Amino acid sequence: MGSDADDLNGSDLENDDEVMEEGGLAFQKTVWTLQKLPYAAEIEAQADEHFRVIKAGFAHSVLLKDIRRGMLHYCTELDKYISLHSYRFTKEDHVALLRLLTPFVKKGEIYRDVRVILRTMTALLKKKDCLSRNDITFDWRPVYDLYEEVAYGNLEEDGVFLMPEGFKDDITKFIRVAREFWPLEATQELLDEFRPLMCPWDESMLKGMKLLQMFLPTVMTREEHATFGAGLWFEEMWHHFLSIQSNSLVEPYQVHLFTRVSRDCPGLIDWSGNLNLMFAKLMRSLRLGRGHGFNQSFPVQNATVWVVYMIGVEKEAQSYLTRLMTLIESFLHPSNYGNHSSHLLNLLYRLVNEMVSRIKRERSGKPAPSVPDHLKMTEEAINEFVISLLPCVKLAIFTKVKQEYISYIIKNLALLAPKIVLPAILEILYPALETVTEPHRLTQSLSCLFVALIPMLREEAGPGERTRKAEMVVLLEALLPAIDPNDIKKTLLCFQVFGIMVNTVPLVDCSEAVHLREDLTEDEKEICSATANFDGLVLGIMDKIISLLEWGANGATSCGHGSLAKNSHNRELYELAANRLYQFVSESLYDSHVVASTVSEMISLTVRARPELSFHRFLSLISKKLQEAITPDSYEDEKVNFTITYWLSLASGLFRVQSPYILKHAEEVKAIVRLILPIKCSIGINFACKTLQRVLRSVTLCYQDADRAALAKYDLPLDENLPIRSWACRLDRKAYDTTARWFVPTTESIGFAREILDEHLSRCLEKIANPAALSKQELFHEMLVILSSVQGASFSLPAFDSPIVRVNHMPTFIEVSPVVTRPAGTPELTAPSGTVRGAVLAAMERLLPFILKERESEVKTVSAFISILSTLVFSRGSDKTKLQQIISTHRIARLMMGDRLYGTAGYIKALAEESINVAHQNRVQLVSTYHLTEEHKRIIDILAKLSTSSYAENRRPAQSVLSRVLREFPYSFTLVMDDILAMLAPGAQTPHAQLKGALYMLVDGKRLALVLRQNWEIAAKVWPALVRMQHSERPSIIRLLEIAQNTIVDSFESYRIQELRPDPAVDAAAVALLEAGRDGKHASKYGLPDDEMRAKAALYVQEQNELNQRSYDSLVQELLACAVDSSLHWRHTDLAQVFLSILIRRDAAVNPDCIRLFLRLCVHDSLKTRKMGIAYIGAWLRINKPLAEDNRGPGAQWPITYGIRKDNVCMQYDAARLPSNASEWESFPFVGKMHWAFYCWPKELKTYAFVSEQSAINRSYEELSEIERFVVDTLKDPSYSARFRELYSIEEKKGEDKFNVVTFSFFLGLFRSYNDLLLPTFVEHLEALVAKDEAGATKLATEMLAGIVNGSKMWKFEKVEGMWRWLSPFLTRVLSNLKDNAQRNWGTAIAAICGSSESRMLQPLIDLLFELTLRPSENCFMTAARLFLLQSALCQFEWRCLQLWNRLAPYLIAQLAQPYTNIRDRVVSSLVTLTWFDLPAMQNDPTVPAEFRPYTVDAVLDSFDALLNEVWEEARRGESSEGSAAPSASASSVSLCSMANGDSEGKKSGRLALKSLTQFVYTYGAQTLGETTLRILNYMPLLAHFSFDQGDDELRNGCASTLRDFLSSIFVARENAERTVELFERFLGSSYSWKVRMVLINEISTLVFSNSYAFDDHRERVGRLIASQMAHERLEVRESAAVAVSLFIHSGYLPVTEAFIKEFVTACASESLTMRHSGVLGLCSIVQAFPYSVPPFLPEILAFLCRNGREKEPIKDTIKKALAEFKRTHQDSWHEHKMLFTEDQLVLLMDFLVSPNYYV
Repeated sequence: MGSDADDLNGSDLENDDEVMEEGGLAFQKTVWTLQKLPYAAEIEAQADEHFRVIKAGFAHSVLLKDIRRGMLHYCTELDKYISLHSYRFTKEDHVALLRLLTPFVKKGEIYRDVRVILRTMTALLKKKDCLSRNDITFDWRPVYDLYEEVAYGNLEEDGVFLMPEGFKDDITKFIRVAREFWPLEATQELLDEFRPLMCPWDESMLKGMKLLQMFLPTVMTREEHATFGAGLWFEEMWHHFLSIQSNSLVEPYQVHLFTRVSRDCPGLIDWSGNLNLMFAKLMRSLRLGRGHGFNQSFPVQNATVWVVYMIGVEKEAQSYLTRLMTLIESFLHPSNYGNHSSHLLNLLYRLVNEMVSRIKRERSGKPAPSVPDHLKMTEEAINEFVISLLPCVKLAIFTKVKQEYISYIIKNLALLAPKIVLPAILEILYPALETVTEPHRLTQSLSCLFVALIPMLREEAGPGERTRKAEMVVLLEALLPAIDPNDIKKTLLCFQVFGIMVNTVPLVDCSEAVHLREDLTEDEKEICSATANFDGLVLGIMDKIISLLEWGANGATSCGHGSLAKNSHNRELYELAANRLYQFVSESLYDSHVVASTVSEMISLTVRARPELSFHRFLSLISKKLQEAITPDSYEDEKVNFTITYWLSLASGLFRVQSPYILKHAEEVKAIVRLILPIKCSIGINFACKTLQRVLRSVTLCYQDADRAALAKYDLPLDENLPIRSWACRLDRKAYDTTARWFVPTTESIGFAREILDEHLSRCLEKIANPAALSKQELFHEMLVILSSVQGASFSLPAFDSPIVRVNHMPTFIEVSPVVTRPAGTPELTAPSGTVRGAVLAAMERLLPFILKERESEVKTVSAFISILSTLVFSRGSDKTKLQQIISTHRIARLMMGDRLYGTAGYIKALAEESINVAHQNRVQLVSTYHLTEEHKRIIDILAKLSTSSYAENRRPAQSVLSRVLREFPYSFTLVMDDILAMLAPGAQTPHAQLKGALYMLVDGKRLALVLRQNWEIAAKVWPALVRMQHSERPSIIRLLEIAQNTIVDSFESYRIQELRPDPAVDAAAVALLEAGRDGKHASKYGLPDDEMRAKAALYVQEQNELNQRSYDSLVQELLACAVDSSLHWRHTDLAQVFLSILIRRDAAVNPDCIRLFLRLCVHDSLKTRKMGIAYIGAWLRINKPLAEDNRGPGAQWPITYGIRKDNVCMQYDAARLPSNASEWESFPFVGKMHWAFYCWPKELKTYAFVSEQSAINRSYEELSEIERFVVDTLKDPSYSARFRELYSIEEKKGEDKFNVVTFSFFLGLFRSYNDLLLPTFVEHLEALVAKDEAGATKLATEMLAGIVNGSKMWKFEKVEGMWRWLSPFLTRVLSNLKDNAQRNWGTAIAAICGSSESRMLQPLIDLLFELTLRPSENCFMTAARLFLLQSALCQFEWRCLQLWNRLAPYLIAQLAQPYTNIRDRVVSSLVTLTWFDLPAMQNDPTVPAEFRPYTVDAVLDSFDALLNEVWEEARRGESSEGSAAPSASASSVSLCSMANGDSEGKKSGRLALKSLTQFVYTYGAQTLGETTLRILNYMPLLAHFSFDQGDDELRNGCASTLRDFLSSIFVARENAERTVELFERFLGSSYSWKVRMVLINEISTLVFSNSYAFDDHRERVGRLIASQMAHERLEVRESAAVAVSLFIHSGYLPVTEAFIKEFVTACASESLTMRHSGVLGLCSIVQAFPYSVPPFLPEILAFLCRNGREKEPIKDTIKKALAEFKRTHQDSWHEHKMLFTEDQLVLLMDFLVSPNYYV
């Protein structure tokens, strides 16, 4: 959830201020928590040394050309440095690092390496206030080229390159932080690059707008924006935003771009004239009411940022927001739950979140991007913002969806305006506390209180004001009864409230201060008096906790006591709580693990809070109880009495106490340890070992102690210190000193630990030296003691110190030192000879043979053995699991008790202490795991043996630990690889269990698995070994082989064989990095590498490249041999073929034998193998496709006149200018990209080279290579061809097979590479396939034909002509006899042909399709199918075939009244596509011939109008013949029977045309890009009339759905509102039937509601227009009008004024019943417009209606329904609402609503 949910890395720990270090160095940023650690000086020294090594390492890796290993290693080191120390380097070093890394972000590098470098650069650029464009700039072009290849290159889809997972996202993240560092000139360059892509009908528009949104820089000053920024593109982008109003796929990118400008340079753009449009779109995106329709996808997340940054800048923005909140308020009521609910909650959350971010930014004072002072939010503006949202938020508290949002919303609002929000929360909470029948109300109210406590406790009283702090004490007492074991959710919330309260409020009775001090304000006096109840509160909480324990409640209850114990600052209150706990513990005993663990936690927290008061007391009690319970027999029992386990559990919690108190009572502690460790019972020994571990941790760890000085302050007299003034106070971090409060292991504490280890660990090591003498349980017991001993003392145990084992030889030096976690000179815990870790490891090595031979089945013992090894390697007192728990707890605490407005500067002391602890624990768990020692190697060997154990329970934990070790120590996997491969050797006869273990070691780790290591030498060993391993039919082995195959196929990433040598210019950046800061403490540790080092490095790189090439070639050869080895099982050959298929590369020639193999596999019996074969050959053909391009053309500047112009009409299809002979064909400038030239000409127009220059495509058979001739010959072979045709015409799924793009690409590659050499063979194929009446054969024929035609587009003229001589009659024959099941595939094939070719290349196909379409057919299916094929073709050519669309238009118009539905549907679909190019914003040059201009929507509607005259007359006659009588069926509908028997031809054709019109309007609305033409609204009465037609279901449903889904929810721009209102007035002023009028009222109200901002200036006209219909003679019309008026009032569109009410009251006094009813309806509409509130005018209206409730019908029934609905909607809050009524009004209302009682 925003920034509060960020991971706790450097960004969570660091300071916002620049820190001046000693020596005058100004570091970019530092981590404030590190300065509070007791070893801060050591941290600084190590950080300086670490950074010096990093600088030298980066420079050496570049100068020695060691990119893959050296540079990536130091990228990792820099990432670790930033996570630990933030930007603790100078700006000079910062810039030098970025300049060194930048050249590697480009195409051509190994993308996994680029990803690592990108992530490092993103981390370096993340903090925007550290660098600016004045410090460094980046060239955007390499980044764009990289992104374009990754995002749009289709490399993975084409099978020619496999990307790292998430690589595209990594590039995107880098662009977001790097774009503000593009040079100022980059904006114009980006516009020049992307403008030519802006063709609204082409997917290039989406690409271009997305790229502009991503790349355009917006962080500039106003002056820079005018010349280099938004001044160059804003008007253009806004023009497109306005011109593409409907179905816009680019709108999210446009809004994002506008949002960035608003945020990065507030006040730059004047949005005042556009607020109406923006809020209209925002409102429509919320899915309110019925007007869902089309065109309503507006990106709320970006729009809210836009809105927030307009408030305070645009004066009217807040009023628009207030109106929007008023509109959505009732939709948030719990009873109105629906699809809109989540949208509304998301809107509120985003608005509040962005406002808090803005306020924090404005108050932080960070330099960039800054907000001008006059545009910053004032307190008045903030309050107005909060007030506008608060009514909605109060209703949303009880929502059923996204409840997690409410807490964040409430908290952030309380931070923004506590004086406004806090009373509202308490107003909701107090009634909830008083009722016991609605626990959900209390639960949700407590959730709000919980997050608002910090703002409440920090509230400051102004002059004459009082805070709510005193209320908090009373409130806590009121919460005690809410603790209920039967409602755990409510109970937990209560304890969370108590927890925050006692964490932030010193529990000190200050009531006497009223009499002792004279400097108290009235508010402080009230607070002091309230604290007199603290003692009762503490006892009450303790009693509730104990009662929960007695009920057997879960351990979560310790949360409340924990906070109470830690923060009971007054000694008296502490003793009160501690005595109550001691009394409970000494008198109680429970046979419950949950209760025991809870009590143990309570003792632990109590003792740690004030050990001097409690430790010895609890120690004596527990020691006594244990001595009483443990007897000599207890040591031998397999299951001890629950009394022993209960007190053991309590003992394990007791010793989490500070070291001095352990040492003070050392003998008693030792005695307890001696007493409990011999217990053999599994439960008992676990508790005993936990106790041992905690004793050792207490004396060997480095940790914080309680703030004794602060506790002492709270014991001072109240006239010296007044604790109420420090409630929830913000901590002064600079003055806060914790170094004296840290416990650091001392000689005494280490000595005590050594005594413990000497007594217990040494004894265990001695005993396991003779394991045969130990029973199963005894050995397990000793292993647990050893494990607990090592884990408990691990922080003070030195690491292994044996020599380093080199597993990787690289040119760059590697220096890694352990992370400092203690002050210098801190004593360590060592063994008499060597290290404790070494002694334990030696004992484990001696024990291993015995375990493997005699005790392998004892899985618990083996598990403990493995845990010991893991602890020896990784544990230093903490681990990642514990750290994640600590971080998770801290994150929750920050969310609840943090202050986003102030960040870390707003921390309370408890949060600051936790942050410091997190920083320490983060360092503790960072074990240095680069250098591998002999001990590590021995551990790896042990784990490898255990990983192949006979028992799965042993293998799994061993494999897990081994996998982690191999991941943490780079290149250590080479130590086990030979042993694993030896087990896989075919003749090894490896047992089944070991084989499983070996395979699992290879595949474990997903993308980090050993089989995926990017090392060709390893791959050349592992992949063939997997293929050649001994065959097994065991399901587990088969499954592991499948996992291996899937792991490699799914996760393999393409990487280079030959490493590229960096650009020599990078060397200068490396030298500059070495020179940076050379006189300071961050001077590079080493200078330039000498010539000898460079020569060795060059030789190393050369040898590695040669080794890689040999390994790759060997791998391919070995897999090839396996793939054709008949002695291997089919699964293994299949595995070899799969591995070969992913080794195809762009940078290496494909082995010809691979081509031969996969060509044979194309006709394999297995479907999976055939797919793999054809995909491989297709990829090879794509890699080797011939290319030729030519560049020419100018650029463009805004304003750009885009559309149909004289200069681009040459790009259109022109039948009179097509090439007709060889000379013209081979010199014709074909342009394949449809979008070129529509918007503007690119600076470099890429076209196909002339056909005469395409020699690579038009090669003869003799010019082909040997392998290419083999491919051609094989495909010509009759037996192969027949087999190929037979297999690929088989359906995979009957009736579901679709056109296959992979197969199509295969055929395309063949004919693109080998021109017409294969054409005769494929002619035979096609003839044979179309002769079959089978779906599979037809599908294959379409794929072949599409591949042939697409591959022929650059053939010589004579070859193309020859192809069409055969193809034209063939297609004519096939398409003339098209079957229903073949239509889809033929349409896809034609679309594929036309989508990849120039329209001017396909004249024969286009002429053929036109001829077929215009030719009469024998059935309606053929007519529709042929038109579908033609439409499929023309759609692909977009705007460049307008001549063809105009040629088709007369045919389509003639079919508007077509009687056959399928033809009519296809005609309408084609008409919509025809008018798709009628975009009002684009230019249509009148000097361009009409045949090249778009066919307009108006022209189509004119054609419809010519056919609709008689149905219009029918609609009008229906009204005139009806009068006031009951509706006549004959007047309002026409049956099919009457049409058949007597209707005129005009009426029949009119009805058919009307069906076409409804579908045209509906489809047009779903596809049009511009604003819907208002002319379509003219058809509303006609559609309304026929929406009641009972004789023709198709017509009725079509009219109804068009009205419902489209016309009522179209987008109306403000400038068109006037004309729309005039249409409404004309509709309702005409003599249409009452049914039509009723429908029109409903649709008009919905249309106005969904465009209410556009109709702002016409409120009175619209209101009077609808209100006038309440006087209509038909009851139904009046009621519809009343509903519409109620909607307008409810949404705030119509204000309720005194004159408005008076008008209805006057109508109620009329003599006419209709007029009286209209007045009553008007008043009832006002009542129903306020379903959950009672405005001041409403009680009198209700009383008036009650007085008129005895009127005759329909008035009586109308009033009765309205008042009943009022009662229903106001019932929940009637106790509040009735206070707004007078007594007389209440009597009237009750008399009317309460039924009389007739019983006496």
